[in-house]
Amino acid sequence: MSTPQNNIPNEYICPITLDIMREPMVMPDGHTYEKEAIKKALELRPFSPLTKKSMKFSDGYINYSLKSLI
Repeated sequence: MSTPQNNIPNEYICPITLDIMREPMVMPDGHTYEKEAIKKALELRPFSPLTKKSMKFSDGYINYSLKSLI
């Protein structure tokens, strides 16, 4: 991508990987994560990495609105 990193909106960045998301997933904690990153995180611990709220991967869904903007 030719855009400098500091011009990328924070909403496009996964809070786990700190990279631009390709498959953004909204989770029950209200945050959006890269699909594979949150899947791996929840396999290790069934809690939100940001809020520590208990959650399951199956409760998330693809954020198609955000995906279309990225």
